Amino acid sequence: LPIYNRPDSISVASNVRHPLYGTGSHSVDYDIMITHLSEPFTEGPIVRINFDEGYPSQSGESLVIMGFGSIIGGPETGVANPPNEQSRILRSAPTSYVPFEECAVANDPDTGVSYGIGPTQTAVSPHWFCALNTETSTCFGDSGGPVAKENYFPVVDDEDNDSSDILLAVISGTSGYCGNPYLDRKSTRLNSSH
Repeated sequence: LPIYNRPDSISVASNVRHPLYGTGSHSVDYDIMITHLSEPFTEGPIVRINFDEGYPSQSGESLVIMGFGSIIGGPETGVANPPNEQSRILRSAPTSYVPFEECAVANDPDTGVSYGIGPTQTAVSPHWFCALNTETSTCFGDSGGPVAKENYFPVVDDEDNDSSDILLAVISGTSGYCGNPYLDRKSTRLNSSH
């Protein structure tokens, strides 16, 4: 996803939180909000939202995550709540799609933390979007950032200022610690009927 110049500020006309936010058993359940701006943002291309609940479906499909989250964290800090150092620039990293059936049984052999033993006995909610990369991760402060598929659309309509990318989910949290190579990142699906 390309980075474009942005205006110093655009006023927010209204915010609408998901009506089920806070009603689930996890803090990341329905962790999404729609913000209506007071004026259109015209400095970059429009990234379309994925409305196909069947996409992605292939385990390991290449995706990208973006955010301003902490650039330190993880078990190497030696503390339960590691220090937080927000990035001063927007960062992106590759990640891979993990289907619900795999995400539901993910486990961390180093800590013994497990999401569950099957799709019906898991801490993973069906409306979560799971993605994993063993070398990069979301961290504190990345929440609200995109999970996207780059170059999803082969043809782009330049007159409509459309991007070739598609937005799949919004980052909601980390799993265990920043950089955990075993537990999938928690994000909120944008196309979920759950």
